[in-house]
Amino acid sequence: MSPVEAIKSEIELKSNRQALQTMKRRVERSRKNLASFWGSAEPDFDRVATLPEELPLLPSMGVLAAALWDSPDIKRYDSEKKYQAARFDLARAERIPDPTVAGGYRQVPETDDHAFILEISLPLKLFDRNQGNIESARLAVNQVDDRRSAAVNARQRTLDSAFQDALAARDAVIALQQEIIPATRKVFSAQQEGYRSGKFTYLELLDAQRVLVQSETQYNDAISAYYLAVAGIERLIGAPVDQVPVAGSSNETAVNIKNRETVRHEEE
Repeated sequence: MSPVEAIKSEIELKSNRQALQTMKRRVERSRKNLASFWGSAEPDFDRVATLPEELPLLPSMGVLAAALWDSPDIKRYDSEKKYQAARFDLARAERIPDPTVAGGYRQVPETDDHAFILEISLPLKLFDRNQGNIESARLAVNQVDDRRSAAVNARQRTLDSAFQDALAARDAVIALQQEIIPATRKVFSAQQEGYRSGKFTYLELLDAQRVLVQSETQYNDAISAYYLAVAGIERLIGAPVDQVPVAGSSNETAVNIKNRETVRHEEE
């Protein structure tokens, strides 16, 4: 190995050590953030489970859009509309004044008579028929539908974005798993053999190894991006994607993936 190759190799080693240290700090930060969700200041676990070997099925966009209407964020407008409708009925009922009934017993000293008295009074609302409150309640009922439509449109846009992100991540997983990583492994193996026989320099071997590691990093990032996109979809529809009712066979094809441990190349 020439002095130049030794210096470049040392730079590569230090750079990778720094990247490893940065990744460890990110892992520790993520562990603490995860523990904070159940009220723990310090995580009481060492690691989390690896991702499943199969990406979850992704229903079609039409199925997800239909499921959006059954999400808690949208269904709550049904209760609000019932409440506003009850206010409207009350405002209409208040147009009719309530009668006042009074009764009593009276003795007339002059004639020594005794009498029972019954009084009924009914206000005449000639100028106030509660029209203002009725109109306000009617508008409140209509505004519920407007707010629901606005909420559905906003969530529909977010759902579209999450769905496209999931598809893009899924395509990346397939390409990396079936084409890119196998090709980079072959190149790295060939570079190893060539380095042992003196055909390639150590720096060329490092470059091949770097490309392979980058491909596997992209693979893991694509898997993570897919699960994050699916989690965003599930938050919007208020249910796991595998529990969404599907009519017919409109589900997207599942993607089989390997455990993270099996995508690592053999360096020896």
